Amino acid sequence: MAGRCWGLFLLPAAAAQLTATDFVPYYNYEGDLAVAGTVTVTTDGTSQTLAYSLTGTETACAGGANSSLANSCGVHIHSGTACDGDAGGHFYDDELVASDPWGSITYAGQFGSTVSGTTASVETGYDDAEGRTLIIHGYDGGRIACALLTAPTPAPSSPTPAPYALDWKFYMDPQELSVAAGTTVTFSWSGTHNVWEVPDAAALANCDLSGGSEVAPSSVQTFDVAAPDAPKTKYYVCQEPGHCDADQKIAITWAAPVVAPTAAPTPRPSVAATLAPTNSSDEPTQNIVELAQATDFLSTLVQAVVAADLVETLSGDGPFTVFAPTNDAFAALPNGTLASLLLPENQPQLIAILTYHVVPGKIMSTELSDGQEAATVQGDVVTITIADGTVKVNDATVSIPDIEATNGVVHVIDTVLIPPATPAPTPAPISGEFSSPVPTAAPAPAPTAESVVINSQLVLDQVTVDNETLESIVKTALVATLSYVTSTDQIVAFSVVSSRRRRLQQTTTVAFSVRVEGTAEFAASYTETIVSELSAAAQDGTLNTALATAGDAEGAVGPTAPADANDYDAINDATAVDGAPAPTARPTPQPVAPTPAPSRRPTPQPVRQPTRRPTPRPTAGSAGMEEEDGSEDQGEDQGEDESEDKGADSAGGGLAVLGIALAAFLGLLCVGGYVRMKMFGSQDRSDRDWARDLHGSGVSNPAAARDPWGRPTPSETRGVEMASTHGLRSYH
Repeated sequence: MAGRCWGLFLLPAAAAQLTATDFVPYYNYEGDLAVAGTVTVTTDGTSQTLAYSLTGTETACAGGANSSLANSCGVHIHSGTACDGDAGGHFYDDELVASDPWGSITYAGQFGSTVSGTTASVETGYDDAEGRTLIIHGYDGGRIACALLTAPTPAPSSPTPAPYALDWKFYMDPQELSVAAGTTVTFSWSGTHNVWEVPDAAALANCDLSGGSEVAPSSVQTFDVAAPDAPKTKYYVCQEPGHCDADQKIAITWAAPVVAPTAAPTPRPSVAATLAPTNSSDEPTQNIVELAQATDFLSTLVQAVVAADLVETLSGDGPFTVFAPTNDAFAALPNGTLASLLLPENQPQLIAILTYHVVPGKIMSTELSDGQEAATVQGDVVTITIADGTVKVNDATVSIPDIEATNGVVHVIDTVLIPPATPAPTPAPISGEFSSPVPTAAPAPAPTAESVVINSQLVLDQVTVDNETLESIVKTALVATLSYVTSTDQIVAFSVVSSRRRRLQQTTTVAFSVRVEGTAEFAASYTETIVSELSAAAQDGTLNTALATAGDAEGAVGPTAPADANDYDAINDATAVDGAPAPTARPTPQPVAPTPAPSRRPTPQPVRQPTRRPTPRPTAGSAGMEEEDGSEDQGEDQGEDESEDKGADSAGGGLAVLGIALAAFLGLLCVGGYVRMKMFGSQDRSDRDWARDLHGSGVSNPAAARDPWGRPTPSETRGVEMASTHGLRSYH
């Protein structure tokens, strides 16, 4: 009889439940957090287990508690009995329990407006915690909220416990949940998930669905699991391929009703119980940059994004997938590395590192697969590995997946990703052909990503270098001019399309192609930027500066980009989004040797020569400059070189002849003036008769006619110029 009475005495203590619902800010807390929700404490003997569903907790705890700070992100029972003053120390019997058992009990590791879970059992040495304070701690370990643990108020009729909101997602943690008898568990999710019930713990552990059945399809997004009539554990998994292997599974245990003389107690309804279930179905309200700015453990990443001038880009429409390193990840870089990267002169390297963490498109963790390679904005790929429930990006572990933003998604990682070393340079392509990287095995693209190419062109002037050097100069200038091009490796094609020479000036049109990793729609947004930046740089002269700087680096004179030939409309007409880079080279016009002409006088420098006046020396006639197209340039340049060699040899002799002729001409003027005074009338008449006879003679070849002195008369002058013993006379 005594044994039976003892058993009845222990039974209520073994299943006693208390709740804390009416949270208020801790009496000396001055922050902005306002915690609300329910914590249910189940006492089993002298140990307590806490089941919590809270809002308003510190978001920094999503990345885990700070191991160097006591009570970081804690949810603890304290010995105090009021929330308007000091709540005292942790609730445990220090005579029965050797050390404080509450240090590892936290709500950390969850991101969103609602955090929920069940703690491990805490041995306190006490069998009753009613009236004690339930304290919520912040990331720094400080006390931010307080509520009293009270016994549920009996209801006159059979009550229904508040539903438990379960965020049904990848990497469920914890994977075991204990709820009060009669509690409805509400599964809620976004994306492609469903709910299957499997028969036992073995099937749950092995993701064996052979004996299971679907209880909720993916289309419903939310599903209520009613409490069983008797204490029971049920097992649920997501049947979508790979989801169960990624720990989207849970075991739910409904506790036995409390044996008491009165009706079985149930938790009191709370504000949290009436909220929309789960956080993952809520629409995000912050973009990626705003989300990072609001998260303490991503503050170093925000600093780097600001230094790289990427705030506006990552605040854009996107969508983007960002693998976000924590502050600890940046701190783990070699000493001095971060400080060096943040220097203005190292901004290109910082941009390369940060864009290596960004993948075009919104890729949720459910879309990742083991061995997958995702192409980044920087141009290289990252490799995804999934093993034993752990997801890695290269060597970095994903600690918090699927933090959604208005313009994409963030996956928090514990290591900074460093792009692979720049590959060794490939042999220079044949002049006029497209250049391309060394062929490699094509990486498996991310589910929403593809490789596209944007084709464009520039018109250049004063090109004095060969095509290989020109390619290097233009690529370097494009990297300095275009904000989305951070490496010459992104310029996957280059060719000289045409070279035209008109009069004494020459222009050269070059085509180039920029590789962008992303969807065609994603690349189209870059097209507008490329057109705007190139045309603006051509108009304000910054493109000429970039070309000159690149030319200096090559030990050559860089070309110029004339503003009128590179305005917005001209570049826009030549710019388009294409598919993957063509595997074959773009053909270039083949040079055609021009037919030599004795009248061609090559002019190696584009300087306009003054119009030649007739001189006493007999010449073969003036040379004309013909308009040439790109197919004649090679032969013309060869002729120019030969003529320059010959001209250099005879330069001195030509100057001497010119001097003698000029002296003779001046002498004739003097003599002619004197004779004119003596013989004006008769000679002037003779000159006029000669001029009239010349124009009326019907000479078919005026260029072959000669004046009274026996000199050829040039037909291209406006009149006939003659020299006589009286001087020069012009008739018009």
